Amino acid sequence: MPDPLSVEQVLTNLDERSLSGSAAELPLLVAELAQLELTDDARLLLRIIRAQARAHQGDSANALSELDALETQVPSAISGRDANAVTILESALNIARGIAYCDQAETDRALVCFRRALDVQVLRGDHWRISALHTNLAIAQVLSGDADSALISLAQALEALQRADVPDRWRRNRLGAIDINRAGALSMLGDLEGTISAYLRARLHLEAGGDRMSLGALDFNLSKVYMQSGRFGSALESAVSAHAAYRDAAATIHARRALTAQAAALRRMNRLAEAETLILRECLPATLMDISGTELVSAIEAVDELAHIYRSTNRYTDATKLERQSTSLALRLPNPEARAFSIIIQYVFDAIEQAKPGQPFRPPNELERTAVQAIRTSPKHAEAPPIADLLERLMRAYATSDYEEHALTDAEVRALEAVGWDYPTWRAQLNVAVGTHRGDDSLLLRGHLFDLARFHTLVAGQESPTVRSTMLASRGGLNLEVVLPLLMRTGNYAGLFEAIEWMRCDLGGSKVPSVPYDLVRFGQLLGVADDTSTTYALPTPGALSIDGRSVLHDADPNVDVVADAHDIRRALAGETSAWWTHMIFRGSLVWALLTPDGVHGGSLSLTAAAKLALQAHFQALPLALAEDVHILGEESAPWLRSVVAIARAAAGPLVQSAETLDQCISAAPDTVAARLREAFPGSTGTVEDNYATLGGWMIPAELDQYLTRYGSDARLLVSVQPESASIPTALLSTAGGKPLIERAVLLYAPPVRIAGELLRRHRYGGSARTHLLIRNPRGDLPDSDLTDLGSRTLSGWATAASADDVASREAVLRALRDQVTVRPSSLSYIGHIESGEFGDPASAALLLAPDSPGLTGSRLSARDVAATGVHMPDRVYLGGCEGAGFATSLEWSSIGAAALAHGSDVVLAHRWPIIDGRHAGVVDKECARIVAAGGDVAARLRSLQRHWLRRWREGNPDAVPPHFWSGLQAIGRSIP
Repeated sequence: MPDPLSVEQVLTNLDERSLSGSAAELPLLVAELAQLELTDDARLLLRIIRAQARAHQGDSANALSELDALETQVPSAISGRDANAVTILESALNIARGIAYCDQAETDRALVCFRRALDVQVLRGDHWRISALHTNLAIAQVLSGDADSALISLAQALEALQRADVPDRWRRNRLGAIDINRAGALSMLGDLEGTISAYLRARLHLEAGGDRMSLGALDFNLSKVYMQSGRFGSALESAVSAHAAYRDAAATIHARRALTAQAAALRRMNRLAEAETLILRECLPATLMDISGTELVSAIEAVDELAHIYRSTNRYTDATKLERQSTSLALRLPNPEARAFSIIIQYVFDAIEQAKPGQPFRPPNELERTAVQAIRTSPKHAEAPPIADLLERLMRAYATSDYEEHALTDAEVRALEAVGWDYPTWRAQLNVAVGTHRGDDSLLLRGHLFDLARFHTLVAGQESPTVRSTMLASRGGLNLEVVLPLLMRTGNYAGLFEAIEWMRCDLGGSKVPSVPYDLVRFGQLLGVADDTSTTYALPTPGALSIDGRSVLHDADPNVDVVADAHDIRRALAGETSAWWTHMIFRGSLVWALLTPDGVHGGSLSLTAAAKLALQAHFQALPLALAEDVHILGEESAPWLRSVVAIARAAAGPLVQSAETLDQCISAAPDTVAARLREAFPGSTGTVEDNYATLGGWMIPAELDQYLTRYGSDARLLVSVQPESASIPTALLSTAGGKPLIERAVLLYAPPVRIAGELLRRHRYGGSARTHLLIRNPRGDLPDSDLTDLGSRTLSGWATAASADDVASREAVLRALRDQVTVRPSSLSYIGHIESGEFGDPASAALLLAPDSPGLTGSRLSARDVAATGVHMPDRVYLGGCEGAGFATSLEWSSIGAAALAHGSDVVLAHRWPIIDGRHAGVVDKECARIVAAGGDVAARLRSLQRHWLRRWREGNPDAVPPHFWSGLQAIGRSIP
């Protein structure tokens, strides 16, 4: 029978059996070795290592209890023990204790333990463990705020590792751990890019080495860095990876922290329901009693995050309860700075909760003053004194009625950033604090506008287009729920105008090569895309206004929103024009109107009748609806869903075509055809009834007064947003029953950054000297008589005069380049248009002919237009579906907006999909003539639409139904 294994033999076995050289393997290795014959000392060593593994996994409180019991056994007299065994056991105890103390944030005690263990390993000459202990020292030094010492320790760890004779996989994992901790130190020193680079370098090592525990720590910390820099999509991806790695390493508590990090990223992306569900189901511990270390930190993080979610969803009472609970938990942390911050934050929460108009909150007491002093003297931050000053000023803002804010110094701005704040957050906090206890709506408004500005700054910083789109679709999160009522309550209609337009501006921002700040300063005009190949870029916020003046006074005190908006209004639509902007928000139409005589605004609640009219309108469009499933039954072919949508539109008030309905029924399988006949026995509804109801809801009295005052000179610049984009403004009835198109020339405002660019362009108003006609490039549309409209015609392979006249991507690009040499120029595109995908607006594209017969058709996307530097013709007609933007999407997903951003003065385009056929051909021909003729394009379109409306009312059998022309929009610049 072999002799039992000694302490040194157990260490050798651990090294030989380890695949990765990482702590994640310890539980399994200890279990394997425990099955062997061991000396008592060796078995004691395994128990110490088992406790160390528990500490690694975040269960430090139980690990320390176990180590306390084991420590009593080390000095006891055990037969056969030698001095070397005692040395190894004491070193193992110190390593395990140091790891547990780090988890408990007791860094001073951890440093003592690691240094004792290091002395032992230096005497033993074990360079592998010397490297590990220098790395552990760096961890403790980072936790204690000593980044410079941590970088020195990491250099020593690297030097020891170079001298260690270990497998390559072990070496890669240790290199990964060193880089992770180097990233932590660089983060403390404010080197954000260096931090990210170190983490990414560590990932390469750890992926090769297979250390899942360290890989989890890397991704968790990287998620925090991405959150700090506002890159929430990247933060979410890193948190998901961290959870997977921690789960594989059986580190349950750490995995829970990674889930909380996921929830935080989701919240900042305004995916609030997902974030709340994740916290409630996965992140909160079973009990908050008797927890410490990482488990306590994890609980505080989860409670804090849930409080943020509740506050973001206006559940202030629940949020306050959780915030108090979090503060109470934080007071149990051994870190004095964390306790001090908790005391001050609790003061702020109490001040907010107990705020009464006209009454300041109580002055800070001895506890709070002591907390400020603890922060001021903290060795962890070089910015500790200014951090303390700022917190003191924040408390004073709540406690005094005569508080006056002063501009922050550069050092104070850096101090804010050191605690995860920024300038807009600071100003928002102060203004809300002072505005609340003074009962000053103007200060409250200023504070909440800064919050809104901060939200959009964060949106602009997102790397992922999908994340940007998701955040923008939330309409500024819940900030607007506070901002909009304050704007209306204070009668600040200039601010209301800008707030609405600002929402739309983000949704429609486009890449403009250069928009000087001193040319047009309205809304978001400041950003320039880092990636010049990107068609659409989201800028940083330039201004939100208080009584027409920018709230961001420190950025530019001269911004005058009203004056800038008037400049845009006159330049786009003419001297006598008005600008009507509106958005549907929380069941109301929030609107603002800028006229030559003033600014007006308000909110109109959605009535029951208007809600029904809205439903009828959406059902009248050839768009697939969820309710179609009852007609489709088991059928799921995409073409059949389109047939059902067209049939519904054919029976609706905008088409009313029995012929088209019969064609759809004939094309459908028998079962679907029968259900179509039953669902749509004939045409229903009238245009006048439906849009009279919607007009009664949407058109404010102030707009009707403008129309009456200016009469035949009335010109209306309209801004639409996604929720109302598909409503045909032309058909909305005004007071007296007349539709808008009969009372004003309608022009649609492009995104304001494009409008700013239009102000700089020369306008070519005469008849086009060249007219490029692109007709039916895919060869799948009914033929129509357009032969006399183009000085150059490109078409599909079947109808092209020669191979040079085929409307392939390269041929179209060549033709567009040729056009700019002769001005004015125009383009008419009669074909299919693909709307931009959610999250990638620059993917909106014209669908063109293939390069060779029989191949897949080509595309010319908005991104292609930007990348190739093509200058679009002065006037453009987009005769395909959704050229102005898909009826239910964000308006930026539009080839029309891309044309305006890259040279066009005005675009005629459809707001919804158009049913192919002879009526579409009539509209195409007339609109092509309008853009070729030039002049006041919006007025020419109005005349044409009034003509078609009159014939439709008369019941003329050849009349063009409103479906084909009422969604047509002139977008851009069109002046008399």
